[in-house]
Amino acid sequence: MVKHYKIESDLYIAQNDLYQALASIDKGLKICDINGMSMQELDLLDKKMNLLMSNNLDRSALDISLVIIAKKEIIEDARVNRSLENLNYISEFHKDREIIGHAKTREKLYFIIIGFFILFFGLAINYYNSKKVQIKQEIKINKQEKQIIESKLKNKEDELIKMSTNIVTKNNLLSSIVKDLEYHMSLIDSKSDRKSLEPFKKRIIEKIDDSADWDQFQIQFSLAYPDFIECLKRNYPKLRSGDVKLCCYLKMNMNTKEIAKITSLSVRAVENKRYRLRKKLDLHTDTSLDSFISSW
Repeated sequence: MVKHYKIESDLYIAQNDLYQALASIDKGLKICDINGMSMQELDLLDKKMNLLMSNNLDRSALDISLVIIAKKEIIEDARVNRSLENLNYISEFHKDREIIGHAKTREKLYFIIIGFFILFFGLAINYYNSKKVQIKQEIKINKQEKQIIESKLKNKEDELIKMSTNIVTKNNLLSSIVKDLEYHMSLIDSKSDRKSLEPFKKRIIEKIDDSADWDQFQIQFSLAYPDFIECLKRNYPKLRSGDVKLCCYLKMNMNTKEIAKITSLSVRAVENKRYRLRKKLDLHTDTSLDSFISSW
């Protein structure tokens, strides 16, 4: 199955479909994670890093490279631990043989048994203490990893908010330029002169709500929330791009006022969009839209 997604990603790469290629790689990574396929996972992560670098997504590629380094360290630590365990087993085997060899007389056997119990309890106490320290370290490491993940997610969300704000600002600026251009065109008496400005006006309009902006937003969003947009579109194919954008903002735990601010819409307009989205998602009145989106 992992090989299938790897081949699938190659096909999407050949078609210059970065978003689908990343989605296929993420599916393969999920299978590797579930089944403990460490080497295949490293291979897919390396492929993902190279793909991001080739598309000038250096920051995301750096994040993946850090994950690869961490994975390799885990694999190496596991190998070292297994080697140490084998050495311990060999050492314990020799100790047991030595005990049996010296257990020829009752007196020696008595002292050996005493020594054995002392050793046993010492090891038990040592094991308990080391286990206690290990658990504390694991809790600390898990807490640090959680903080790192939350920090990375927050950074990605900040980047997405900044990207959305820049897109809206750009569109507003271009719309203002179009209005000014239309006004000045209306002041020109010559029809041919007005017509000569139409191509320029058309090019500006084409840059407003450019699909490339939305595609770039989806790519960055998928790095923070893999498979969210794909699952949403698959389960609700009638959702329009505006509905999907609103779902993305809600997934980022943004409230109505925050969404209104970055989209240059009124709070009332955002509330209307939320109401229409609830209808399209066919949510029960008792179901919170924010909770529903967060559960995905």
